[in-house]
Amino acid sequence: MMLTYIDPDDTIFTQNSTRQDSGKQFFADKYFYQYLFMCSREPNPAFDGAAHKIIRSNLERGDLAPDCLHTVMLHPKMMEYHFQNDGFLPEYRKFYSNSGVLRVKKEKYTYTVLRGKSSFLYLKSCSTMIYVKIGESYCDVRNFIPDQIRVLEGGCILEGTAEGWYYLPFHEPQTDADWWRMDHARREKLISSTLTITVAISEMENGLVLEIKTTGLDRLPLRLETCIPAGTVLDHDAFWTKAAAGEGIILRDGYLKIRDALKTIKIGPGFGEHEFQGHYSGEEINNAGCTVYCNAYTPCERRFCFVVED
Repeated sequence: MMLTYIDPDDTIFTQNSTRQDSGKQFFADKYFYQYLFMCSREPNPAFDGAAHKIIRSNLERGDLAPDCLHTVMLHPKMMEYHFQNDGFLPEYRKFYSNSGVLRVKKEKYTYTVLRGKSSFLYLKSCSTMIYVKIGESYCDVRNFIPDQIRVLEGGCILEGTAEGWYYLPFHEPQTDADWWRMDHARREKLISSTLTITVAISEMENGLVLEIKTTGLDRLPLRLETCIPAGTVLDHDAFWTKAAAGEGIILRDGYLKIRDALKTIKIGPGFGEHEFQGHYSGEEINNAGCTVYCNAYTPCERRFCFVVED
């Protein structure tokens, strides 16, 4: 499994972790011993290449050696082993249905789709990572959260439905007159409206295409949010600026290039039917990076691309 969680810059994808390492950057150094142990006992090109890549990159970075090297010295087969390969899996495609995680690595980029998460799509090329959300701000729902992933050849389809509701009165008189101490879970709900969002993700050789369609509630201000690292350069036909942490910008038209020292990712075309960027309690705020918004009213159908440029 771990070989399909290694990104193009050799770090491990941790954004879906439920432990303390969530969102942190780690290299695969602690797995060196396991891969070497396995491939020294029977041929396995994938484990051989991974072990070699881990220890060679560790040396090139000047990091501390994995703390298992004293154990390697106690196993003659590992001490005498000669690597035949070098590198992690060049490509992979794996859907972990129980955890709702789709991991795909192609020549120019890696992407991850997550079920049950507001940040449902991560795209990474070299060390540049962006992620995507859809803001709803609808009743008690703040973001589109897919509850289904249907994996297709060359992509997938996500779907999630949110409900607008009101509490109905209690069926019986309450003995406690304090509103906040009443057991409101005993009240029935009136479902007044629903909003279903379908997101089709299709792979290109150099990027992804998102096709977004909504049905149900009319005139809800929807927000497609592309979250990008602070400090990257935002290059548009009409402006040039640097992305600042905690800031946001609405892309109303055309394509925007996101540049850093190693890579350029082009996103668009933009659309901006409204200026609402969310302000309700419970909103998730991207304080670590900058957010590029594309805004539309429901019902809507929009096509949005992410292109990794050479």
